[in-house]
Amino acid sequence: MKRIVSTALAVFMLSAIAQAQDAQNHLNKASENIKSKNYQEALKNLGEAKKIVNDLLGGQLAEALPAQVGDWKMHPVEDYNMDMATMGSPNTVATMRIYKSASAEKKREEDIANMPDNLDPAMMMVEEQPKINVTISNDMMMANEVMMAFSDDNFGMGDPNEFFEATRIKGYRATVRFNKEYGTGAVTVIAGSGVVKVEPTRIDNKDILVKIAEAIDYEKVKAILGE
Repeated sequence: MKRIVSTALAVFMLSAIAQAQDAQNHLNKASENIKSKNYQEALKNLGEAKKIVNDLLGGQLAEALPAQVGDWKMHPVEDYNMDMATMGSPNTVATMRIYKSASAEKKREEDIANMPDNLDPAMMMVEEQPKINVTISNDMMMANEVMMAFSDDNFGMGDPNEFFEATRIKGYRATVRFNKEYGTGAVTVIAGSGVVKVEPTRIDNKDILVKIAEAIDYEKVKAILGE
């Protein structure tokens, strides 16, 4: 097991080094194009460098997330960092990882198999599988719910069918919102200049959301994104 982990770490480090070199090459090309007054190409070079740096930063932020909580395992989301680089302000940073559970998917398959004869299993088959999205960002718009909950004791109390709580996770301000009927909601945590959001799809219990939130290294998030 140690050999497998060491090999995976070595591959990751080599990949990061290669990406960093690619970013440097794009910056060098941008410098050359600026000197020759080819500004359009220079902008393209800078854009390519920024995409690579966003990807590297996304990987760095993901190190704050647990690889597994219970039987919920983390999976990468391709191109998410690159896509987020084109959204929000020029300095917006974000990365996402998805957690999937073998037992949750097995339960879904059993529910499909046990559906009444008058319902079409194909309708349920096309619905999204149970999963949990975890996003880390410096976009403080994501933290509005937490900030409002801590400034207004009555915030979030409007829906009797939805659980809502303003709390602290590892000492950080947080909110827990969950609608069991629809399996939706979010655990949102503010850590320095970073916001972490844990969001479910087709989950029947909020506890796993809280457990994942409690397993995140918020000190690392702050070290990367700032106080």
